[in-house]
Amino acid sequence: MKNNNYAMLLAIELAGKGSGFVHPNPLVGCVILKYGKIIGKGFHEKYGNAHAEINALNDAWKKHGKKSTENAYMFVTLEPCCHYGKTGPCAKEIIKAGIKKVYIAMLDVNPIVAGKGIKELKKAGIKVNVGLCRKEAEELNKEYTKWMKTKRPYVLQKIAITRNGKITWGNGNRKRITCEESNKKVRELRNQYDALLVGINTVLKDDPQLNCRSKEGRDPIKIILDPDLKTPKNARLFKSTAKTILFCAKKAGKNKEKEILKKRPESVSNKDIEIIKVDQKNDFLNLKEVLKEIGMKEITSVLVEGGQKINSSFLKEKLSDGILFFVSPKKVKNGLDFIDGTVKTKLKILDIKKSGKDLLLRTKQI
Repeated sequence: MKNNNYAMLLAIELAGKGSGFVHPNPLVGCVILKYGKIIGKGFHEKYGNAHAEINALNDAWKKHGKKSTENAYMFVTLEPCCHYGKTGPCAKEIIKAGIKKVYIAMLDVNPIVAGKGIKELKKAGIKVNVGLCRKEAEELNKEYTKWMKTKRPYVLQKIAITRNGKITWGNGNRKRITCEESNKKVRELRNQYDALLVGINTVLKDDPQLNCRSKEGRDPIKIILDPDLKTPKNARLFKSTAKTILFCAKKAGKNKEKEILKKRPESVSNKDIEIIKVDQKNDFLNLKEVLKEIGMKEITSVLVEGGQKINSSFLKEKLSDGILFFVSPKKVKNGLDFIDGTVKTKLKILDIKKSGKDLLLRTKQI
């Protein structure tokens, strides 16, 4: 039993390495045991490439020979697929490999799989156990599950505040509120999410790069809520190779659209910039329509790093799946509150951790 738990938790750890690279596919890891020893392991590394099960089988065969997987046990974080897509069905390859028993952490919510992969394995005489480390696996793939069920992205709000709830220093001071350890964690978060969303005020005031600042990582898609298309030509966000999507109001007009594409930097192609017009609601863009459009583009997760207006709008409409607070021990008198006074919301604290000198609070609306 200890070996089984260890193997599945290792598979979950491996699966996490695919964060940011496999969307809209799920994160999947796989470990193969024989006589209590690991003979192969793998994970889904990139969208369109081999799945975790195939990588684990190939790893075992490379190290121990083609017959090494006969009568072995496989531990996989998600139900193996049984259909042809970008790759062939994993269930068939597992059967061919002679695997004796497959431990599956969670079922696939994709209707073209949803139990069919397990049925195919059982039909071939392979024993199947479902539910080992299910909670951890479901947490790992919460973004995929939300998108698959609703065609809307999983939304996490990241908010950096002082201990008295301020997001700015006031008096025009643009100095960071949180410590370097927290800033590093934010960059890691950006690497895990498909897209990063900010409002035009953040672009105009802070001129952020909106990237991961890591050679190993990849930059997320940049989503700017820009009702009047005010994003400037020399904005630093254009320096990244990642795509930029600008959401504007329908009243912005075609001239504004042509103007921003014409003013783009020479290093940025028009293919790297997309402008989507949506309705307005309560003197702001219709966020539900924005999220619907994002989901249609197979973007499964969005990290929201907004100012007061963005924070207030998402919380007011209860569109966040979680809110992550980086709380500095500092106190500010004249700074801006993280939400405006019209928003009334209740939050439940799920977890509290240290982040350097700061506190990291994982919360959700109730």
